[in-house]
Amino acid sequence: MRAARKGIPVAILRPVNGSPTRRSLVPRSALVAAALIVLLAGAGVAASVYMSNSRLVDVPDVTGLRQANAEVALGQRSLEPLVSGQVSIDVPEGRVISQDPVAGSRVKRGSTVSVIVSVGPQTLSLPDLVGQPLQDARETLVSLGLEVEVATVSSEATAAVVLEMYPAPGATVGVGDLIRLTVPGTESSSTALLPFDLTGLSIVLDPPPQDDPRAPDVAMDVTRRLRALLQASGATVAVTRTATDTAPTPAQRLAQATGSGATVLVGIDLGTEGLPGLTALHLAAQADDPARGEQSRLLAQAIARAGRIPGLLVNEPRSSSEPVLFGFPGVGVRVVVADTEAKADVARMTDPEWADEVARAVYRGVGTQFGSD
Repeated sequence: MRAARKGIPVAILRPVNGSPTRRSLVPRSALVAAALIVLLAGAGVAASVYMSNSRLVDVPDVTGLRQANAEVALGQRSLEPLVSGQVSIDVPEGRVISQDPVAGSRVKRGSTVSVIVSVGPQTLSLPDLVGQPLQDARETLVSLGLEVEVATVSSEATAAVVLEMYPAPGATVGVGDLIRLTVPGTESSSTALLPFDLTGLSIVLDPPPQDDPRAPDVAMDVTRRLRALLQASGATVAVTRTATDTAPTPAQRLAQATGSGATVLVGIDLGTEGLPGLTALHLAAQADDPARGEQSRLLAQAIARAGRIPGLLVNEPRSSSEPVLFGFPGVGVRVVVADTEAKADVARMTDPEWADEVARAVYRGVGTQFGSD
């Protein structure tokens, strides 16, 4: 169609809807590209999350398992066990006590899981520390991994030495167990006046082994208490056997007593005659050494007098030819502290207060004969 002549208006074409057509400012291709970028980024994030989650594993519960089984269970999840041991009285040896991280935690493959395995209770035989200075005894027990509690009791001794242990020496204990040490109630002091000054006295105590190793070692219990009292008063004390000795013969004990260099022997015995109470036995009169026999008799009498206190039955002293007493070259006595065939004695032999009374009676007798006030 020919163009309109000059001066004649040309008709303007409009869309059917009456609005003029406008060109978009953002090309459609750009919008499509942006949408694709967003989709790809989202897919990348999702893939990253998926891959990350695929590398996480649940930590299995290995507590209570044997060490080998625990390591296998962790290895199946691509986890590395880090094993360490710990003493335990509750968890059997070789089984897992605890783990870190705990069961159910989600960790990366290859992560380390700390596993603590029981090494058992680690029991040990309690050493005999009766008569030792308190500080030395405490350090010994602590070095063995034991807990220490100190109790005090009224006593003639004033030095801070161990009078009693609970559990008793030789008992089987575990690491971490509490051990009670009993010491004199009076504060220790290097200038304190002791009831008897036994400085320079050398004495050997002879508790023969008991017939039944399962029964309480009454003779050794009294011996330990007596030794502590004597040492606190300045005496040098030896003992012919320890709490863990099986069954030394009279000849072996005599050799120990003679080899100790002591000048006085005190045996601590249990009777089997059905005669209750404490009985001090002395050497019979010695034709070749009358002074030794007389001194033995005087010591037995002194112990008998010292034991005559309320609640403690004491019999008259009598002579004895017991092999260790007879063979010892110095002054000696044997003290029958109780009788296993007397019901009254059997009922008291496990009472710590009774053992204290007997030990003090013997101590006072020795102090009266050889010490000074």
